[in-house]
Amino acid sequence: MHLKNTISKFLFSYLVFCFHSTLAIANAPSDPTGYKITLKIKSSVDSEGNVDDQEETHIQYFTSITTALNRDGDNGQWYPESISWTKTSNTDVKLLLGVITDSYADVSLYFPNPTTGTFTFDYYDSDNGLPLKKVSSGSGTFTFNAYENSSLPFDHYFTDSFDKSSESTNLWPLRTYGGVTTTVKDSKFVISGTDYDLDNRWQGINANTILSLKKDWIVDGSAFNKIDDYRSSSLAAVGVDAEVEEGGFSFDISIGKQGTRTILAEIYVESFNSYSDQYTSIWTDSLADEEDFRLINTCSSNTIYAQYFANGKWNTLSQLNWKTGDVTEKNIQTGDDSSFKFTNWLNPEFSLVAPFMDFVMPHYYDNESNANVALPLQEGDLGFSSFSVTEGPPFDVPSSIEGKKISVNYTLDDGSTGTNEFFFGSRGELWSHYNVGDSSAFWDQETFTWTSSQNSSVASSEIQNDSGRIVSGTLNFTDSSIGSLSLVFYELLNGQKVQNGTAFGTFSISDYSANELPATKGWMWFDEYPWVYSHEEGGWLYFQSSGSKLMVYSANDQVWRDMSK
Repeated sequence: MHLKNTISKFLFSYLVFCFHSTLAIANAPSDPTGYKITLKIKSSVDSEGNVDDQEETHIQYFTSITTALNRDGDNGQWYPESISWTKTSNTDVKLLLGVITDSYADVSLYFPNPTTGTFTFDYYDSDNGLPLKKVSSGSGTFTFNAYENSSLPFDHYFTDSFDKSSESTNLWPLRTYGGVTTTVKDSKFVISGTDYDLDNRWQGINANTILSLKKDWIVDGSAFNKIDDYRSSSLAAVGVDAEVEEGGFSFDISIGKQGTRTILAEIYVESFNSYSDQYTSIWTDSLADEEDFRLINTCSSNTIYAQYFANGKWNTLSQLNWKTGDVTEKNIQTGDDSSFKFTNWLNPEFSLVAPFMDFVMPHYYDNESNANVALPLQEGDLGFSSFSVTEGPPFDVPSSIEGKKISVNYTLDDGSTGTNEFFFGSRGELWSHYNVGDSSAFWDQETFTWTSSQNSSVASSEIQNDSGRIVSGTLNFTDSSIGSLSLVFYELLNGQKVQNGTAFGTFSISDYSANELPATKGWMWFDEYPWVYSHEEGGWLYFQSSGSKLMVYSANDQVWRDMSK
């Protein structure tokens, strides 16, 4: 009996020990969601046997068992990543990073403990549509830890004047890579060096933030370019890149200094699936070596505006409706607009948007060799003196339209164009001047309503005349006094609004004086007595008797006067 009990106790203890031992080595997780992995490649070998001992770091933030976010260690951009996570044993995981039909890394992870380990990888890629092939292999170490959602820089707004190196270091990848150095010096962000691989002449340096097209924002930068564009091609521009999914639809839009004499706005759609890449651009003359540029996203109009500052105001050179792929480009020389539409466009509403400094390293085309030739870039010739990412439009939409004039240039459904002017009074009255500059021009007395929202770039107005004609307009501001608009025309039938046409165009808002209104010597509108509208004064008067006198109060200057005066 005693011996039997002893044996039973021994067997139980042994089983418990084995069970706990098994648990102790079960370090590999079955689901990485909410964790990040930092992969440090110690060495790699390409398909031709060339060894690369330069350490590379790649960080993946797993957002699900099939998706991740990663920040490129070279350009600093955050990308969406497709992943496959398969636990193959208590200590081993097979991790696929990328799209197996495009390019991907096959990573074997070994977890000797839950937070650190080693890995090997094979990387597969395709060149110019050729079948996938293994292009490199390597090994390294990793760390595996939980992360807080706050560690991902969604909607991170900032202003960097490059006068605090610690802040700039957190925002930008300051490094030397492939012969090109990015650094902060003398309160400027500068790029210098030479990379003789011409495929690397495009250098995008990304801020540590992730934006959304579903929010209003402004990306602003003061770029300088001191490289003569008669000798070579170069660029310093403000840009954003939108990535829908890894290997899928993406585009970027930018505006900046091309050489010393040109401002260039361009939009590029990267090839995806079976579709080729697409490109459009427009330019205007530059005024100085350094200029201010910005990109404004207004989610209400689904539009990004590429603007430059000149002559005391912001000027739109190009605009992209990111929902439809429609582009409007402004020919500054002729004053004409041109339209362009990208094909195979996908709605990028849920894409990751990355603000970046867009550089083209100096190079020229050699006619003798029929090839581009890289040129050395000296420190201080190309860069930025400031860069910011801020929330919302940079202005407030007028909360009131009273005392303002709106000038509208419109295009109707049938393609006809024209100009109208609307003069808004202080009590809902409106003087409308239609077909300005045409022999058919006429004035009409109408009423209006106006609604707007501060911290939004949209306002709306509805105009109605006595015959029942109604015009409903939506105004999308690109500045506090200008923008684009869409109009819908209605007629009242049996008390119901019936749409009978649309129009689109541009507008501007300004103050107006009474002498801009139709000549009306002395007439007054008594419909709201004792409030009386004076057409001559261009404002409201209040009548009140005082003894034998009739006193008049002017709303314009807030003064009481004897009517005889």
